[in-house]
Amino acid sequence: MKDIYNIYRKELSKNNILYFIVLIVFFVGLIVGSFYITFLNNSDKKYVLDSVSNFFNLKYSFSEQIKIFKKSLIDNNIYFIIMWLLGISGIGIIFIYLMVFFKAFTLGFSLAGIFAKYKFNGFIISIIYLFPSHLIICFLTILLSTYSLNISINLLINAFKKKQLNFNNFMGKYLYILFILILFSFICSLIDGFVTPYFIKIFTKFIK
Repeated sequence: MKDIYNIYRKELSKNNILYFIVLIVFFVGLIVGSFYITFLNNSDKKYVLDSVSNFFNLKYSFSEQIKIFKKSLIDNNIYFIIMWLLGISGIGIIFIYLMVFFKAFTLGFSLAGIFAKYKFNGFIISIIYLFPSHLIICFLTILLSTYSLNISINLLINAFKKKQLNFNNFMGKYLYILFILILFSFICSLIDGFVTPYFIKIFTKFIK
């Protein structure tokens, strides 16, 4: 965790403008996702609320927990790998911003669905839902997107100036970041599959 924090601190100091823009895109996506549920018609809103209810009322057998773990691991790693590849594509700038936006949009929409279904109790459920895996994934998303954008922009600048970019100068660190992301993705998926359901089962007993 200290390594990833050191990388985060260095990237923030070198790319504070990019970091600021990524944060704005993330928070805009979070806000839009949070309010999007209010624009749904009654049938769509009912479907969302039923989906939220089904998720928190699962029996969470061991086989179900394995499924949650696998889905979380696959989804997170695919997301990170695509963004990582976009960073070295040279044409991935707009797509990286879109990925950040939709990651935040999905999170905001999920939280809005929880609040719409459980009202005041939704605050506590949201904390259980977010902490710590989703917060870690959001943190890693912001870190990777900032670094990927920086690389992608430098690739474009060098292409326009017809200069060769020495990949050895950054690929080692970039691969290391991907390795750290995959490692933390595995840890977060374990939490999603085997820790979060335990607390969900405990809390949902008190709100039925």
